[in-house]
Amino acid sequence: MPNHFSAIGFNIETEDDLNALITKIKGESERIAAGNGYYARWSSEPGIELWTYFLEPQDSVWDLNPYFSGRSSIRVGLTDDVGSSSDRQGKIAVTGWADPTGDDPTQGDYPFVFDVPDRYACGKLDYPFISTVRLSAFADELYVYDSEEQFSEEQFYERQDQVPGFAPESFIPSGTFGDTWEARAIFSGRVLETDKITNSMSGNQFVWAHVKTLGGTIDVVSDPALVTRPIQRDGIIWGSFWLCGRILKPRIAPPGARPLWRRIFGRS
Repeated sequence: MPNHFSAIGFNIETEDDLNALITKIKGESERIAAGNGYYARWSSEPGIELWTYFLEPQDSVWDLNPYFSGRSSIRVGLTDDVGSSSDRQGKIAVTGWADPTGDDPTQGDYPFVFDVPDRYACGKLDYPFISTVRLSAFADELYVYDSEEQFSEEQFYERQDQVPGFAPESFIPSGTFGDTWEARAIFSGRVLETDKITNSMSGNQFVWAHVKTLGGTIDVVSDPALVTRPIQRDGIIWGSFWLCGRILKPRIAPPGARPLWRRIFGRS
């Protein structure tokens, strides 16, 4: 079954599969000190990454994030940390505004949430601030159109003209609609570049597309089983996604700022 690991070519269907992968990559990973533990960062060209967070001194696994480091560039007004956005412990997401207005990090095209695979390594951040984010979108559902005309036409027949259609570059921050914010979105975008990539560890292929949407560009990755037709350059894609991104220029909070865990859980 397609999942966020198969979106970058890993076969993970059971907890045993996951534990075997963690054991394999641990000895081949870069170690990065962070908080009360460390990250083991495993990477493979072109852009495949796994970030595992280990708590010390037990050396126990606290979190594991797949990530794709591609060509995405999205200017974000970063505003705060939020808690776990999945059923795995230890995950930290960040809220922000896409393409902020001028120098104001608290206004922009839309608010959204994304998980940060190396959040503990960033330390205390001095919110709010503006930074470029390299954002990857892992497909949960994906539809492919060869052209803007096909996108508009197929939307018309699917909705029977009863509801407004999506623009070719649109973004709905669906993860902000509930009581608990999650790193999820529904968006459409124009394909700037696309390719099939082979995971060097598993030998499995996955689909990548660099996509221009409202607010910036995003790297989309998907299990091939979700792709309804071959993705074409200059075509349109639309779907629902889990968002994961790295903050390229984090601004560190000055001494005396509230501890990170208090920010996460909203305690003074």
